[in-house]
Amino acid sequence: MQKMNHLKNHDLQGMFRHGMHSPGHTLDMAGVIGARLYWIITDSSSPWRHPGRWLQIWEGGLGIPGGLILGITVGVVMAKRRGIGMANALTACAPAIPLAQAIGRWGNWWNQELYGKATTLPWGLRIDDAHLPGGGPTVLFPSGTLFHPTFLYESLLCAALGFGLIALDKRVPMRPGRLFAFYVAGYTAFRFFIEGLRIDPAHYAGGLRLNQWVSVVVFACAFVVIVAMRGAPAVPEQVAQEPAD
Repeated sequence: MQKMNHLKNHDLQGMFRHGMHSPGHTLDMAGVIGARLYWIITDSSSPWRHPGRWLQIWEGGLGIPGGLILGITVGVVMAKRRGIGMANALTACAPAIPLAQAIGRWGNWWNQELYGKATTLPWGLRIDDAHLPGGGPTVLFPSGTLFHPTFLYESLLCAALGFGLIALDKRVPMRPGRLFAFYVAGYTAFRFFIEGLRIDPAHYAGGLRLNQWVSVVVFACAFVVIVAMRGAPAVPEQVAQEPAD
């Protein structure tokens, strides 16, 4: 175990020596662009038909799946250019991504958006009349109606997932890349149920929302990776050596 910890520390040191902290703004931008593109393509209001809305990001409209896809892709490419293996890069960022998501979800509270079904639970979220479904009080959702705070559910679960991945990485030696598969499986598992609580407009098929189907497919792929890598030697990828001065 001490040898594994030494190798992991060496990998992380190599990442920082090769500047993985410096392109953070590029990764942030890639995540935002990917999230915006996903929303433009998949949102039920068909924003792809209205180019004038594409850049109006201050009005909301980001899809986490798209942000993860493009952000992680760009991150892996940048890591490889610095001589860092893809699996090492994915392992390093696995706990950080859900922790960042846990923070980002509070933007939904600020915007009073993406809440869930009406509830009588004591932690139900009260929404201003202007942000109620339909844009104002109705017979179905009168003023003062409480809703499931789905952003809070996802924020807490993402935080738990992030710390859980850190603990798992310390206790269970595993091949680089497998920890990231655990992140993907964990996130899509609870996202499926949280998505089912939401009442904002969405595309449906077979009684499920589009993002629920995405969660099912991605979870299945992540589960296959976890099982396939079970018992694989926990040997880190080689990190490129720092050039001699």
